[in-house]
Amino acid sequence: ETLSATEMAVASPRLSPDENKLVYLQSRVGGPHRSCVKLMLLEFRTRNVKTLVDVVDVPDGNSFPGLYVETLPTRCWSQDGSKVVFSSIWQSRKVTICIWAHLKSLILLLVSGNIVC
Repeated sequence: ETLSATEMAVASPRLSPDENKLVYLQSRVGGPHRSCVKLMLLEFRTRNVKTLVDVVDVPDGNSFPGLYVETLPTRCWSQDGSKVVFSSIWQSRKVTICIWAHLKSLILLLVSGNIVC
């Protein structure tokens, strides 16, 4: 079984601690390297696939620019399987981001070593 359509590339699949969910990065096949990617979630019980974070085509000022992630950390899930934590680039800075998987809610945790949440 495939995770995505043939015109999409999948990277960094990571299984939740309870082995009920899988997150992964998705981008267009043949697109530029290190471009904005989607964060996807597959729920095994329902076979439901949803976009947790979509591609941002044109960022608006200081707002969220999208995810610029090459790989997810091996242990990116919280212990309870409710959150995914990883780093991305945001306006030329590396930031730590936390996604609440069930809410599709994004929180910026660290910017240049400073806690912001």
